[in-house]
Amino acid sequence: MSRRAAVLGMALLLAALSPAAPATAALSIPLTVQEPGAAARVAEPVTSGVPLPPGTQATSWALFDGSREIPVQVTKLRGRVPWILLDFQVDIGSGQSKTLTLKEQAPQPAAADLAPTAPPTRRTVVLAGSDKVIEGVPEKETWEYRGPLRAVLRVDGKFGDVPGFVFSSRYEFDATKIYMRGEYVLLHAALAK
Repeated sequence: MSRRAAVLGMALLLAALSPAAPATAALSIPLTVQEPGAAARVAEPVTSGVPLPPGTQATSWALFDGSREIPVQVTKLRGRVPWILLDFQVDIGSGQSKTLTLKEQAPQPAAADLAPTAPPTRRTVVLAGSDKVIEGVPEKETWEYRGPLRAVLRVDGKFGDVPGFVFSSRYEFDATKIYMRGEYVLLHAALAK
C-alpha cells in the first residue's frame, strides 16, 4: 500500500470515528407587535416582512405567543437577501406591546386558502363639466395573493366608450373578519404619460 493511500485511509478512519459536527441550531426570531393607540385589538390582522440571516434555507416556520402556536401564513419573497412575508392575527391590549417568536419548524396544519366571493365591481362616474354617466366594466380578475389568513383580489377594467379611462381595484380579505379593505384607482392613460 502506498504512503498516499495509507494517509487517505487514516484520514477517512479519523473522520468516521470523530464526533459529528454540531448541527446548526434552528432559528428563533423574536417579533414585537405594538398597539400605540387606545384601542384593544382582537384577532387583528398583521402583515410584516421579516429579513432572514444570509444563507437561510428554512422553508417551514411556526409562530408562537409564549408556548401557544398561532396560525401564520408565510410567503417567501424573491431577492438576493432572504425575506419572508408573514400574515397572522393577534390579540393585544391598548397601549401594549407583545413579543412573539418565529421558529424554524413545521407549523400546525394550515387551514384551506380563503375563497371569498369577489364583490360587485361595476362603478359609475360622472365626468367633470358633463352630466354623462359612464359605467365601469371589469375585464380581468387576478388573485395577487391567496392563503388561509389573507387574500388580495385585483380587478381591472375600463369605463364605457371613453378611450384610455380605466380602473384598478384591490380587495383585501382577512380570515375571521366580516369586512374587507378596498383600494380603487382611476386612471386616464393619456394623462399618465
